[in-house]
Amino acid sequence: MIELIYKMKYKDVQIQVIKGKISNLQVDAIMCPTNSYLRMEADVAKFLKEIGGSEIETEALNFLENYKDYSYLKDFEGSCPIGTAVITSAGKLIPNIKYVIHTPVINESGEQTKRTRILSAIRGVMQRAYEAWWKLGLNEKSNLCESIAIPGFKMGTERLSKAKISRAIIDGLVNQLNTWFVKAPLKKIILIDQDDELLQQHIKVLETLNE
Repeated sequence: MIELIYKMKYKDVQIQVIKGKISNLQVDAIMCPTNSYLRMEADVAKFLKEIGGSEIETEALNFLENYKDYSYLKDFEGSCPIGTAVITSAGKLIPNIKYVIHTPVINESGEQTKRTRILSAIRGVMQRAYEAWWKLGLNEKSNLCESIAIPGFKMGTERLSKAKISRAIIDGLVNQLNTWFVKAPLKKIILIDQDDELLQQHIKVLETLNE
């Protein structure tokens, strides 16, 4: 079950705040916060692997080994640096969810993330979502990435307040919507979590965009 608790428009893109499990959405792509080795071992990533199948992780790890579509990863010797991302199919979550976009917010398990890393992760996600519009080798209709879901996450955030996490996520989105990404066919961004405090922080930050 999901509950829409807030919505607004920014740059012709609808932004929704939803309470519920990310797996219950019908959305084109979902962000999967992870480490630089793209292993789905904790938090949102672990949950997505459990319900979507290990093939999601296998597909992501294959990019690190074979560099298909991401030749620049070859320079990082089997890791995906913070600020970049890879896009995979959504395994058993298809057809309700088409893509999972894996983006590091930490380098290794046990590290702490920070605002700049979250901003970079959001940039990587938005870039891959844009590429889903024009680059993936599927038919034209399935390439369209018109909606994307951004979950709250705990990985590496123990030292950050919910207010700072929310501000970093939304600032990252706004930075992209204010630049080239606005040209993509994105129609909806969903901020989803089950944590009431984080969701209220999202609403508080979003309300400042209309001031």
